[in-house]
Amino acid sequence: MPEVGRPTLVLRDFGARRLGDRLRIDVDLRPGVNLLLGVNGIGKSAILTAVADPRARTRGSHAELRNRIVPGATGEPSLALLPQRPALPRGLTVDELLRYCCWIRGAEYAAIAPVVDAVDLSCLGGRRADRLSGGETQRVNLAIAFLGHPEVVLLDEPTVALDPVARAGFIRGLRRLLRPDTIVLLTTHLESDLEAADRVHVLGERGISWQGTVQGVLDLSEDGQLHTALARAAHPSTVLRP
Repeated sequence: MPEVGRPTLVLRDFGARRLGDRLRIDVDLRPGVNLLLGVNGIGKSAILTAVADPRARTRGSHAELRNRIVPGATGEPSLALLPQRPALPRGLTVDELLRYCCWIRGAEYAAIAPVVDAVDLSCLGGRRADRLSGGETQRVNLAIAFLGHPEVVLLDEPTVALDPVARAGFIRGLRRLLRPDTIVLLTTHLESDLEAADRVHVLGERGISWQGTVQGVLDLSEDGQLHTALARAAHPSTVLRP
């Protein structure tokens, strides 16, 4: 059940048109980093896209942000999506790109400095955004996602192509950017991303099959391996309805 007084993104009978009717989820997403774990091809990206775009949802899908912090806010929540393979525009410096994104979102330029500090971008401001390393690019994308304090931030396998050092820098920046009322949904199949999580949701063949803590999901496996834990948690007979 949603927590009283805290923002909660409630998804009920929620599906993605790309997946047809084979998979529907019921889940409450609370402030902090919610990890959506699942094997490759299970439908994590499709669900994330459907959360971001009502047109991508199956008929009857229900999504509601309860206990919103913004007084009197109605309709779809303010939301930012970082897709798997985002392309930064050519020719702009990092500073120019961040100012442009502020303009697009109607955010004040003063919103730039806090996100730049959080993800260690101050030394990259004058560099071309399309000439950065993979880790630097993802930190820029993370900063863009958090500009203007969106209520919900969706991150689709953001660390999958990063080396261990870049991955650690991305997760460190994510934790610094979090506000007490921000709901983050991060899809992954990587064990290294578990350190970013406050809560874990395992996506099985029919829906959310297991929910709990990072240690809880690892305890499902006798050998301590995430892929073994996912295989057990994702079994259709264990689907849980919150």
